[in-house]
Amino acid sequence: PPPVPASSLQHPAPLPSPPPPPSRLPPEAASTSPPQRPQLKLARVPSQNGIVLSWSVGEMDRSCAAVDSYHLYAYHEEPPAPAPGAAASPSPSQWKKIGEVKALPLPMACTLTQFVSGSKYYFAVRARDLYGRYGPFCEPQSTDVIAS
Repeated sequence: PPPVPASSLQHPAPLPSPPPPPSRLPPEAASTSPPQRPQLKLARVPSQNGIVLSWSVGEMDRSCAAVDSYHLYAYHEEPPAPAPGAAASPSPSQWKKIGEVKALPLPMACTLTQFVSGSKYYFAVRARDLYGRYGPFCEPQSTDVIAS
């Protein structure tokens, strides 16, 4: 087979698929939409070698059910493998769920610490509504964690 061009090893990997919605939803769920796609922003906290994730939605969609929680995912971009042909293409399993936060009125934010400095991280967030349905992931955002 022809060698895989390096350009096809795109970071970040595709985001994991959402779990299927619950098979039995209460009747009132039928009149509501799954959660909206959030918009994520990142800011560095140099003093703590941390990153602040903040998210909101562009415009509140009144047809959406109430959000119960937000699920945060992180992806650590591994340095390329030194051996030619050894680079594994990024896979959705490299996205790790790093937390779940109870929904509060938007905008929301949380601070993450304990990063490997000198590495690149990607973050994504998605909402889960009170019926257990997941909304789409936001556009992943990335940041380099610089050693202070």
